[in-house]
Amino acid sequence: MIADEHLRKILVTNEQGFIKRNESSTLEFKANFSYASLPQYAKTMAAFANNRGGIIVFGITDHPRRPIGLENDRFINLDSARLTEELNKVFEPEIIWLKRDIQINGKIFGFFIVEEAKNKPIIAKATKGEIKEGVIYYRYYARNEPIRYPELAQIIGKIREKERRLWINHIKQIAHIGPENAGIFNPEDGLVKGVGGSFLIDRSLLPHIQFIREGHFVEKEGAPSVKLIGNVHVIGGDEEELDGIIGIQEKAINQHDIIVNFLNQVKVRSPEEYIKQICLSGIKYLPFYYYCKLAKIKLSHLETLLNKIQGYQAILTRVKTDAAKLPIKLKNTGTKAYKEKVKILNQIKQNKLVFLDDRKTLRYLLEVVRTLNDVDLIRKILLKVYEKPLRRIGVIGEFRIAVCYLDYIENK
Repeated sequence: MIADEHLRKILVTNEQGFIKRNESSTLEFKANFSYASLPQYAKTMAAFANNRGGIIVFGITDHPRRPIGLENDRFINLDSARLTEELNKVFEPEIIWLKRDIQINGKIFGFFIVEEAKNKPIIAKATKGEIKEGVIYYRYYARNEPIRYPELAQIIGKIREKERRLWINHIKQIAHIGPENAGIFNPEDGLVKGVGGSFLIDRSLLPHIQFIREGHFVEKEGAPSVKLIGNVHVIGGDEEELDGIIGIQEKAINQHDIIVNFLNQVKVRSPEEYIKQICLSGIKYLPFYYYCKLAKIKLSHLETLLNKIQGYQAILTRVKTDAAKLPIKLKNTGTKAYKEKVKILNQIKQNKLVFLDDRKTLRYLLEVVRTLNDVDLIRKILLKVYEKPLRRIGVIGEFRIAVCYLDYIENK
């Protein structure tokens, strides 16, 4: 988490009122934020992520560099989810970033804070504007350029070293428990296979099974056994109670996990990790009250618990503003949009709702959902809507807000 004090130091000026800092491999200045320049920002963010991370500062003029502040509200009104979606359309793996703003002497300055990628390299998977498909961008001093051989070789070398360490770690663990007692779990098909036999976890259970992070083997009549949270089918031998515990690292949590586990009311084993990931995601609207409830965290204690996690302020802001922003009322404006929403509301009341792939209809439906109070009905509708290709249709942002509305009225 970068403190405000660090951001303020970037904006320190000399006696002439010019910014002392220069653009570098971790810093870039922009006079103002513009939606038309999103591809340019995305390219810079990818270049930062492939190097050591970095910060784009908005509100600084070029030649000379003066801190004039933002001239309009476009940066403040930017939904982080929109930029995240744009980044995900053109780059992979995901770029982790955070939007911040601070006020100095009545002037507001904006910041895109980009983390160094944990899974390098970030590669352009599509062409958009000055971004070219297949290119790996890298930050060289104050320039974003296609990566050169030395830096690419270094990244590849680190990938190999990471894999080498993982293999050594796995081998050490196998050696510790004995190869005759070890088994390998394949999360793709649910098969756990070892020298002593195999067992299969039903494929339909895999998305819902929560594995604990650490555990131990318990000896039972001289043979180790394992216990999984969920039902298992043993292949070969008799089915019997499995008293041991096996520790398996929980997979990386993404926004799909956060939404699906909330909608299905899954009692995840590490709700604190979900809250942390929500903070780090850069997405404004994800359900977090449910995970706070699971973790038995009081909202009044959130700041104390999360103040070291990058992006925690977005959650604190939502705690203060959700009551005003999430619930809505249908106002009789006499417009065609109002009549369409009333029509959808009547379909819901009559249990005759039709789920279409039309962007406008889905957007109206997701707004109508935020006028309802029946949590079971809302959950049923949202689960059905989530079957649609929401990102392609263009309503993923509206869907997240509707999910957060359900989370708010049910768990706040």
